[in-house]
Amino acid sequence: MRKTDCDEEPQRRHFRLLVWALWVLLLIQRVDGRGTCLEAPRLVPSLLPRRSCRVLSRVCAVQDGIVSHDPGLAFENITRADLPSLPAIGSWSVPFGLSPRPWVHDRSSGEDPSSQQSLALSLLSGAGFGDCKHGVQAPYRLFVRSASALELDPSMDAGSRTLSFSNCTLPVVIAVDWPHLLVSHFATGVIAVAHSLLGTGAIGTQSTLVVVTPGGLRLAPVQQQLLQRLGTRAGLTWGELARLGPPGPVAWSGEGERVQCFEKMVVCGRPPVNASHGAMALGARLGTELAAEAKSSDPAGFGGPRPEPRLGSPGGRPVLRVLLEDRRGPVRRLLNLPALLAACEAANREGFRAGHFKGIACRTHAFDPDDHDTLISPEQLRANIAAVRSAHVLVAVHGEAAAYGIFIQPYADGDAGLSDGSALVELRPCGLGTEFLEETDMLLPGVFMYGGTAAPVHVAWNVEDPAQCSPGALEVTATKLIAGKRRRKRRPGRSVLEMQRRLLEDGETGGWADDGVRRVGPQGYLDGPDALADQHLSLRPQQLMQVLKEVGERVASRSVAEAAARAGRGHVYALPGGRLEWGALGESWGQEDEEGAA
Repeated sequence: MRKTDCDEEPQRRHFRLLVWALWVLLLIQRVDGRGTCLEAPRLVPSLLPRRSCRVLSRVCAVQDGIVSHDPGLAFENITRADLPSLPAIGSWSVPFGLSPRPWVHDRSSGEDPSSQQSLALSLLSGAGFGDCKHGVQAPYRLFVRSASALELDPSMDAGSRTLSFSNCTLPVVIAVDWPHLLVSHFATGVIAVAHSLLGTGAIGTQSTLVVVTPGGLRLAPVQQQLLQRLGTRAGLTWGELARLGPPGPVAWSGEGERVQCFEKMVVCGRPPVNASHGAMALGARLGTELAAEAKSSDPAGFGGPRPEPRLGSPGGRPVLRVLLEDRRGPVRRLLNLPALLAACEAANREGFRAGHFKGIACRTHAFDPDDHDTLISPEQLRANIAAVRSAHVLVAVHGEAAAYGIFIQPYADGDAGLSDGSALVELRPCGLGTEFLEETDMLLPGVFMYGGTAAPVHVAWNVEDPAQCSPGALEVTATKLIAGKRRRKRRPGRSVLEMQRRLLEDGETGGWADDGVRRVGPQGYLDGPDALADQHLSLRPQQLMQVLKEVGERVASRSVAEAAARAGRGHVYALPGGRLEWGALGESWGQEDEEGAA
């Protein structure tokens, strides 16, 4: 007799019922540290970078600290290991937010009274530099300690029998300097580190990405959106993760509700400058995605998207596309943009040639048109990335706009095709690239050097000709404040601001101190690299064309760029008298010329 589906052997039916029962139990089980996840977050400690990441076990996130319940670190363990040191945020500032700036539309020299007053207040509150015109704060780091018998939440006391540690949520905590500088530090730091960990397989997309923001600051919407692109769970700040409160639904945990204690936690800082941390790989991926989402594929007005490799321009005449930064606000502006654009047009008419390029087109772009201290809208970020990806060469002053170089298109096959490469020309105002080389080279040179064989070319243009540099409005204001202080007689203040100034003033340096914490102050701003970085530039138009011709050769062929670097001619110096010299980073032509002139 033939069996039907209803005549299955009893053993097989019982086995199926058992499997379904187990599956239902897993679905309805309340998952905790003693439970089982349907898919636990991936963590392969051996794939983590040893110099910048560490794994902590059995820890709780509580306010500004990490409380360890790891037996290997417990006080009663006489063979305990030392508590680990965590990455510090050495430099940060309080974001202004998106409020209007009086100086944004002042395109002259900042003579508007409201502009001058706002800049003076910024300096008195400890302005750092042009990308963060607000109070620079003391270093910040999360602390780590062993659990005690008097935790704020008694359920987290040492030896608590009710405490459990989540296996279903893996916080990956990342701390970098200047966490609210969008591209130059947040993208190249936080986002690049997370992207690299995901790319190597050290963590999986179900990890919970956590950004350390000092003092409970939240992320701007544009930062939150960048973070969200990297995983399947919502990203958040340390303050949100470590906030004590009643249980409630959240999007960032594997449990779907708030948890405070974790079986494992990964803590990372920015990798050393001589190591790849994925910024270029991140730029290639996010650059493609975000440019495709921009409202316009050609926001700079080149006449369409950048041609694909080997295709040249639509008319068959490959044209070198150059994007010049049009900065707004009181510092780091190219003051003679019209003259530079005119020189570019003239060179194109006269038959510009560089490698296989048979023409040149220059356009300008404002990356932060409302001077929001880099915290632009998500749509502005997309437009910025689309603009740089539509060009072959980005020319920008050292700082935030130059950092957009991580998004320009990488090389495809520079020796065999057309229009295949890209380059960042980073302008460094007088003294910045020679007197403060270490500070200036902390970021971009390493990002490009260790970005892989397809990475675009980085050319530092050190402007060491005083005729091409002029003080930014912050420097002008700082100088006036110091001069006014020296002229003023000491007398009782007649306003709150004057009283604060008298009480907090440091007579030796002209800076200000508050509760023992050193602020930058006007004199401190002038003494360091910040005032140099914030200078305006008036480039010599013919020098620009000479540099672009050389850079165009490198864009056309990666081998030309590599040969120039090997010969110690990777970067350029604009010297007094209109002289250009190609050399390595750290050359001292500027100082020698000044000594000779003296």
